[in-house]
Amino acid sequence: MAFRRFGTFRTPHGWLGIDGDGNIFQRGLKRDGVGTNAVPQKPLQAYQSESKIKVSSGTIGNKVPTINGVAISDPSAGFSVPADDNYILYAACPASNSGTVSFPSGVPTLSLATSLPNDTDATGHIRIADVSVYDGGDSIDIYNYLSGSLWGERVKVTYNTAQYYFNAI
Repeated sequence: MAFRRFGTFRTPHGWLGIDGDGNIFQRGLKRDGVGTNAVPQKPLQAYQSESKIKVSSGTIGNKVPTINGVAISDPSAGFSVPADDNYILYAACPASNSGTVSFPSGVPTLSLATSLPNDTDATGHIRIADVSVYDGGDSIDIYNYLSGSLWGERVKVTYNTAQYYFNAI
């Protein structure tokens, strides 16, 4: 994974910086997370805190996302550091009721995935961040794709696959 450095600094535990788009990245972090407790100032940014991958507080469709049923605003929310490369994703689904269909439906849930799924009529995906593991699993890189909370729109026209649009707010 290539990083466009725009203001980086080296710490005893790896690189921290901001790329040209204003996204925060962490590179070369140790798996145990020692010394990596800097919480990003922008919403929905992944970061390592101790031995977890966490996501800074933000909203999707005015709702706070969860990780394993715990709101990301809760300090205990987070993923265990994966053994292999992963993506942090949000899968957005329309409500399955008759009448007005809200989008996205339910409480947004973030998950880890080893591959990027295709969007379908039933589900659209947002790639929150990449988590790359190397040095035999001892070090990780995190690259964020978002820099704000999101609002979504789902457009379905005739028989084509639904299109999903997300805007930072």
